[in-house]
Amino acid sequence: MRAVRALELFLILAATGFAVGACRDDQPPGHCDGDRCYCHEGENCAIPCRFAPCKVTCLGDNSSCVGDCANGDCQCGPESQCSFVCVAPPCHVECFDSAGCSAECANGTCSCVGASCEFDCTAGPCHVECTDGARCSGVCANGTCSCAAGSACLFRCLDDLCDYDCAGGGPTPCPDGVTVSCGGADCPEP
Repeated sequence: MRAVRALELFLILAATGFAVGACRDDQPPGHCDGDRCYCHEGENCAIPCRFAPCKVTCLGDNSSCVGDCANGDCQCGPESQCSFVCVAPPCHVECFDSAGCSAECANGTCSCVGASCEFDCTAGPCHVECTDGARCSGVCANGTCSCAAGSACLFRCLDDLCDYDCAGGGPTPCPDGVTVSCGGADCPEP
């Protein structure tokens, strides 16, 4: 009897247009498979989240890939322009190879690997990792901001519990009193 009732409920939800997955895939391009949504190479995508977990992967060469992350990770592939909003922590972000990436981290780690990245922190702890010639700015909270040799980074801390690991030189306090420079990155104008 319960199995029949569960099947009836599923059919009612399907008939009224409610998705059974976490990500919305009713607006192409892009597709979702459970809680992971994909923006295929060369496509432009806007991928909202219905309910957590939501994980977005922009596969590469995406001139615009916008998505909501929730209780998961979002990835920005090579040569892509990505923007990710954290709608429910934890949110982890990875940006790769010549991507331009703007993202919110929360209770997680944001990584910039050979890309140009701007990371904000909506709920600590937030860790920022910049490697492989990254141009990176990030906000940390109760965590570590790291800038590998060959990368140029600007970091800001939301609390007094941040560590800075600057392999290419620094950390150097900026004149604004809140930002530190690593790897010779130019400080923001005061």
